[in-house]
Order: sequence, then C-alpha cells, then structure tokens
Amino acid sequence: MKLLKVDSIGVRYEGSKEDVVKDISFSLNEGEVLVIFGKSGSGKTTLLKTIAGLIQPQSGQILIEGEVLEGPKDKLVPGHEEIKLVFQDFHLKSKMSVAENIHYALLAYEEEYRKQRVEELIDLCGLREVSKSFPEHISGGQKQRLALARALANEPKLLLMDEPFSNLDSITKGILFQEIKSIVRKTETSVIFVSHDARDALSFANKILVMESGEMSQFDNPNEIYNRPNSKSVAMLFGDLNKIESEYYRLESAVISDDGQYKGIVSEVMYFGSHQLLLINCDNTIIKAFDFENQYKIGDSIKLKVDRQKALNF
Repeated sequence: MKLLKVDSIGVRYEGSKEDVVKDISFSLNEGEVLVIFGKSGSGKTTLLKTIAGLIQPQSGQILIEGEVLEGPKDKLVPGHEEIKLVFQDFHLKSKMSVAENIHYALLAYEEEYRKQRVEELIDLCGLREVSKSFPEHISGGQKQRLALARALANEPKLLLMDEPFSNLDSITKGILFQEIKSIVRKTETSVIFVSHDARDALSFANKILVMESGEMSQFDNPNEIYNRPNSKSVAMLFGDLNKIESEYYRLESAVISDDGQYKGIVSEVMYFGSHQLLLINCDNTIIKAFDFENQYKIGDSIKLKVDRQKALNF
C-alpha cells in the first residue's frame, strides 16, 4: 500500500537564483526503506526536511496516505504526527535519563500507556542496561538507539534519518546498522534516510534515490542501480570502474584466470586483509582486479578474464 507520494517537489532558498531541489517525484510503500543518496551538496538533506514538513517547497506537493502535507507556511507547528525525523545531533534531553527521555516523547498519552511503551522501547532498542543513565554517560551507539526509540515512541508510519551513522566509528556503525534494520523490520516502519556511503545505501535500502546537483538521477532498487546505472556518474558513485576497450565494468568483472584474454604486470598492490586490490598494467591500460588469495606482488605477470556480458550500458 502506498504510504508517501512526492509529486514534482522543487525547493529554492530565499535569495537563491535556482532550486536546490528540482522537480523530484517518487512514491514509497508501507514497510519500505528508501535511501536518498548522493555527494555533499546534492540536495539530500533539503529534500528530507521538506518531506518532514520543515521546509516549504516552492512547487509540487507531498502526500502521506493521500493527505497533502502542509509546510511551515501553512502550519503553526511544522511537521506531521505520522512522520518523525531523527537528527544528526540526536536532540536528547541532557538532564533526563534514557528512560525519562523516552517518557518525555510520550507526554500526550496516558500514564499507564507511557510506562508500558517506555519499557517496550527500552527492550526493543537494547537500552535496558543504561535505562537510568544520562546521555552524557552513554556511548555514541547508545545515543543513536535512544534517538531512534524517541522517534518510534508514538509509532509513526514514516521515520526519517539524516546521516544516522556519521558520528560513529566503523565497528559501532556496523553493529548499529544491523540493529536498526532489525528494529524497523519488527515495527514495520517505513524509513527514509540520507547517506553518502554507497555500502550503507546498497545494503540497507529497498529503493535508492540518487541525487546529483538537486536532481534525481535514478530511482530504483539497489541491484538495478549497481548493475544497470543509467549514467557513468551514477555508476561511479557506487564504486570504481574499469574502462576496457571503450566499455566500462565493475571491478569484480575482471577475474584473475590462467586462461584470461588480457596479460599484464602488477604495478600496485593495496592490502585489505581479506583481499588485495591489484593495479595491473595491460598494454598501458590499467585494470583493477581483486586478489582473494593475497598471493600477488608488484612485478608479477598476470592474466585476466573479463566477462563482456557484464559491461555497463549507460
């Protein structure tokens, strides 16, 4: 069932000569996870805040369950009760404990329900051990889970997250990433989050909206965007490419093989633990390939097989 419809949205900041978000249209079904993806300055956060009802669009409209979402010019208190935004800086109450922070988000409800919901969210978001602690005494990952618990408190249908993992180290990020996926799946909450990390987008999303210079370059599922990007610029946002005889390939399409059709010399080796990335000089053309055996070194002769059917067609 369709939850959200974004119809020809354009946003222009006061004093600007052109839109920072240009004619964006897409829809999101219940339970889906959408990642708005692109480089810094591409308009991702502006679009997210417009969907949240915090920025007034100059053109177009946004509908949640068929109801037009009013912007801040039309509504005294910006936002929508079915949409919650998790900010990068968490917006936690520093003088309240973890449990009190969640309780505060439920002030409009009866006390019995508030207590029950707080306990549910503490368990759901893995905050039991720190429920009596104050935000300054908990880790970055726990702050993110607390911010998520607060946003989920009144059971919104759409959760918006702006670069939710940007303040976390890679280990904490990896753990929290899986936890959030599990939480949104259990609560059947639709999610839109902004990211500039291709790995996050590909592994988390049902759909990806790629933005470049305020415009939507592509909107599709992760598999289609990775394997069938509609432009070279979109393709490169999701990883390096090899250019071989005027065609572009993902790096994994070049495979080390004794019967490979390309011969070359290893010119550079980059070690990543589980594998090495090799730069191979094949008749003055540099081809990148993965070495999962970690057996090659600079100067070694090598052969590569390239599957022509995996060429990217822009």
